[in-house]
Amino acid sequence: CLPGPGTIGAGFSIEYVAPVFFADTVTLTGTVVGKDPTRHRITLEVVGVNQRGEVVLRGRATVVPPRRPAPPAPLPPEAG
Repeated sequence: CLPGPGTIGAGFSIEYVAPVFFADTVTLTGTVVGKDPTRHRITLEVVGVNQRGEVVLRGRATVVPPRRPAPPAPLPPEAG
């Protein structure tokens, strides 16, 4: 899940470069392009690709990651 558990979105800029239709599946990929340790922020370049492999959006996201790692997810109950 982008950008991850406990992360706060501080700013988003998105440009749709192709139409997105009802029932399309869009997969987002983020690449870290900047880090500001003073303000505890990370900048990501984001690209969205539909189920046909077409780029449908591009943008940037600024996020504030959690200061502590998120606790581990609970284990599923054992089948027995």
